[in-house]
Amino acid sequence: FQPTPQPRLCFPSPASALPVHIRRSPPHCAILRPHPHRTRMRRLSRRLYTLAMYLAMPVILYRLAFRGLRNRGYFSRWLERFGWFPDPGFASSIWVHAVSVGEFNAAIPLIQELMRRHPDHPLVVTTITPTGSDRVIKQFGDRVFHVYLPYDLPAAIERFFARVKPRIAVVMETEIW
Repeated sequence: FQPTPQPRLCFPSPASALPVHIRRSPPHCAILRPHPHRTRMRRLSRRLYTLAMYLAMPVILYRLAFRGLRNRGYFSRWLERFGWFPDPGFASSIWVHAVSVGEFNAAIPLIQELMRRHPDHPLVVTTITPTGSDRVIKQFGDRVFHVYLPYDLPAAIERFFARVKPRIAVVMETEIW
């Protein structure tokens, strides 16, 4: 992967007219950087969100177990929700996330086209429900690699990315709020 180029703002005005949080680079261009206050606030927000996720984990696990009493699919593959699953050995992949059955059904033509256009890239499809998982397996079998999307915890996400190595991600959403 190439590093993402930083946004540049080029203009003929003097460099002294630039705000302090924009670093100058020649000639008459600026590399746009977030304001330091915003960066600190983002870090703080992320830390608070992560702390809230860890604190909510007992409730999330209880809910998962409770749902498992009605639908046994919630009991299986728990470890995938924490990023623990066998490494598929991909050098890179195309990742499509579809929350459940509705989003997956909407993604079927896209997935088929991605498979047709990129036969050399394995496709990873993530869902969060057992019904979505069943639908993926029924539709594509082993032509795609299905795994549950891990919870938004730093270690789980890192394990997921380390194993799947997505080159591109597509998130399907059918509900617009």
